[in-house]
Amino acid sequence: MRRNIFVILFLIFLAGAGLFALMPIEKKIQVRMLPSNYRRLNRFVVAMSKVESGNYSSSNYKNLNSIFNIKNANNRNQPGAQLGNSDFRYYSYKMLSLEDLLSWFDYTKFPVRVSDVRQFVQELKARNYFEEPEGFYLEKMNLYVNP
Repeated sequence: MRRNIFVILFLIFLAGAGLFALMPIEKKIQVRMLPSNYRRLNRFVVAMSKVESGNYSSSNYKNLNSIFNIKNANNRNQPGAQLGNSDFRYYSYKMLSLEDLLSWFDYTKFPVRVSDVRQFVQELKARNYFEEPEGFYLEKMNLYVNP
């Protein structure tokens, strides 16, 4: 509890000082994850953000502010909006994409800790987060978790 208060105060300080806006996206993710139940997944979520956004260069990242390529869902409330006929969610700012991922973690009862990147990828696959073969996604994750 005490740590969460410190983290919240730190985030308020960063926002007030305008420093949060200047941080690279992976640092913003790390800071935002600290007060989350999923803070132990931090390095996996950062790696996942790089995989899903093409290392922050994909068109969905640039045009939809989508860090994680989350599709529009019919069965849960999501932040952001559906944009035209796009299957992917649009966010007014990039960190809203992280909020959507954390909401999805809650919705799917994603574990708050995993033993390694393989288990993280298995948990994503078990919840149908990605369609490609598990080994292929694991390979990509390993590029960023274990460079």
